[in-house]
Amino acid sequence: SANSLLALYMALELQSLPLYVLAAYNRDNLRSTEAGLKYFVLGALASGMLLYGCSMIYGFTGTLNFNELAARIATDGTGGLSIGILVGLVFLVAGIVFKLGAVPFHMWTPDVYEGAPTPVTAFFASAPKFAAMGLALRVMMQAFGDAAAEWQQIIVFISVASMGLGAFAAIGQSNFKRLMAYSGISHVGYALVGLASGTEKGVYGVIV
Repeated sequence: SANSLLALYMALELQSLPLYVLAAYNRDNLRSTEAGLKYFVLGALASGMLLYGCSMIYGFTGTLNFNELAARIATDGTGGLSIGILVGLVFLVAGIVFKLGAVPFHMWTPDVYEGAPTPVTAFFASAPKFAAMGLALRVMMQAFGDAAAEWQQIIVFISVASMGLGAFAAIGQSNFKRLMAYSGISHVGYALVGLASGTEKGVYGVIV
């Protein structure tokens, strides 16, 4: 329900904090501790990228409100983005892609899924990704919908790469949790196809 990049960032980070704890919940297991630490360190890096993207967008537009961002972009005759806004958007997308566990920021997913307790792994495979996908839809379609031509190719690449890598990497897995991780990466790729279309029907497809 957030209508601002800052509020959205804060909500996403508040969601992430308990996830770091859940990943390392089994303190007697070395793999669980490693999973929690790896998730925290890489998650902090992704959070920094997300925040930097928000700051770049604010610096070049003077607002973080979705409606005002959309109006600011719409006033551009061609719907194009300045280089500063585009760089900020790239960092923003990178942070969101990490939260989704999609290529190329998928490296943490198999290790964290394997090390986390089994119920936590099942939770990681669903709830956080729903939230991150909702975030992606709100940001890209509401705030940057008029500049779809600028970001569609990025989403298409991420989608195709996630589908391919997730499917082929899953073939050689003997650990069920790692198999779930790569399956999740592939599924995120399929979901991103709807976002890449840049249409309302595509958004409905992602939700379904």
